[in-house]
Amino acid sequence: MSEEQAIYGLTDEQHREVSQVVIDWRTIVRPQAGVVAAKRRTPSINRVMNVDDGYPVYEPREYRKVALFVPSRDTQQTTLQMFGKDLEGDIRITIDGTTYTIDCQSTSAQVRVAIPLPASICRITVFPGTWEFAWKDTAQEITAIPYSDFYGGLLVTDELWRSQTADGEEPVLVDSIDAIPFIEGQVKRGAISLASPWGDGIYMAQYWHCPGFNFAASSV
Repeated sequence: MSEEQAIYGLTDEQHREVSQVVIDWRTIVRPQAGVVAAKRRTPSINRVMNVDDGYPVYEPREYRKVALFVPSRDTQQTTLQMFGKDLEGDIRITIDGTTYTIDCQSTSAQVRVAIPLPASICRITVFPGTWEFAWKDTAQEITAIPYSDFYGGLLVTDELWRSQTADGEEPVLVDSIDAIPFIEGQVKRGAISLASPWGDGIYMAQYWHCPGFNFAASSV
């Protein structure tokens, strides 16, 4: 017959202390020689920007298309953000001493033609309300001011986040789902959020931040 084991009762305080000892022991134990310790995983945090045309309601089981950004301190990127209602007209951008006059509602292709910087120097991408200049090496100085019929605000930022691209030109688009509820009607095009990977090519977006802008005679 197997030897009976004595059972001792523990108070709540003693139970907590024993549990802590077990946790501490697991923390300080080292792997045996020749055994590879499991790697500690650091959660991957990205930024996403909503570029979907769908109506912005909270749909935690539905996907929306977003552009993917990653933090990059090893590269330089500059963003030009627009603020205001019913934006239209031209803005003036000065890059390294050269000034360009461009319609604020221009597409990526149109801005690339208007600002003839080769892709080997800078990748220019137009997102809703934000223009990104992803520099290959050293960033050139950029300033921007309102010009003809543009009655909004402009903000130039030395940005940490850099959009991802697969072909060196167009941004990578991925699917995202909403992790938490938001006020209906607030997640419009151009809204940004921090997001974590959740499956293959799917990201779970957290709290959405919606810049205060919209274009005249436009759906954004």
